[in-house]
Order: sequence, then structure tokens, then C-alpha cells
Amino acid sequence: MTEFPAPQSAAYGQSANLVFPGGCCRHCGASPSVKAKVRGHRGLIVLMQFRSLDGPFCRDCGIAAVRSMSAQTLWLGWWSGLSLLIAPIVLLMNMALRIRFNGLEPPLRAYGSRPPLDAGRPLYQRFAIVGLVVPLVVSTLFVTALVRDLAAL
Repeated sequence: MTEFPAPQSAAYGQSANLVFPGGCCRHCGASPSVKAKVRGHRGLIVLMQFRSLDGPFCRDCGIAAVRSMSAQTLWLGWWSGLSLLIAPIVLLMNMALRIRFNGLEPPLRAYGSRPPLDAGRPLYQRFAIVGLVVPLVVSTLFVTALVRDLAAL
């Protein structure tokens, strides 16, 4: 079993800069962090755009990245035919990452490190949640048309 040396006390204005095995957050430099890829999707009527943010992320920055990319996907992810199938997959992948980030310990920040990303309001409290209306309306219309066609047979 490998023992890690005890951290030395830092002089005034310096930090011990403890690094966990997972590395440091790419945005704020905090530890612990987890390597992850947060995804987003935009449907552009004829085209599609896939977006991603690569980690590692600490808990706070990871949650902020998931909220931001998921909000963009909710609002802009449904506007092409194939995007109606891809956007829910992207949102489920981000939900799995959110669970992973929630399992991390609170981040330890070194003196003078950058602040974490602003997480903002939870996803269900943002205006982008209205974006869920689009797939619900489309699926309702599809099921209604299917039932009418089967009833006409």
C-alpha cells in the first residue's frame, strides 16, 4: 500500500496545492475532479451541430457545464427531423454525468485559484425548459395521427 506524504504547511500567501489522483478541474483548478465530456446538440432545420466541453471538471464546474449545455439543447436541440431522436439521447447522457458530478466531494481550491463556473438556476427553473414542449407536441400529433389511421382501417 502506497502512503502519500503529509502536506507541508504553506507560508502566508501560498498554498499546499494538494492534487488528487483524478487531477484538477480544467476551469478553476480545484480537486477532486473527474474526466468527462459534457455534450450539447442543436438542430438547424437542415443541418445539425454537435457541441461538447471536455473535462476534467470539479463538482461545481461540472454541474454548471451540464446545466448550460442541457439548457441549450432543450431550447435549440429539436429543430430538425433527426434531432428529435438525438436531443433526448444527449440529455440522458448529460443526466448521467450530472449524477457522476453529484457524487464528487466538495472541491478544494488553492489560494489564488480561479472561481468556479457559475451554475445559475437549476434547469427546471430556466426558461429553456419550455423547449420540452416541442417534442411533446410532435409526439402527441404523431400518436394521434397513427391512432386515426389505424382506426380508419
